[in-house]
Amino acid sequence: TNKICWQKKSWQGNQKLKTISQNMQIILFLKTEHQGEAPPLADSQGHLPSHGC
Repeated sequence: TNKICWQKKSWQGNQKLKTISQNMQIILFLKTEHQGEAPPLADSQGHLPSHGC
């Protein structure tokens, strides 16, 4: 069970990293689109509206 738990944790970590890099790409895109006037992407829970998670 320890191995499964560790795999799950590392998977969740990878998902978080993916989400963060996606967010950075979106922010960079919005900054170039709006020249630095990017709106806040996430709500207080850190959920992205477009992803509906």
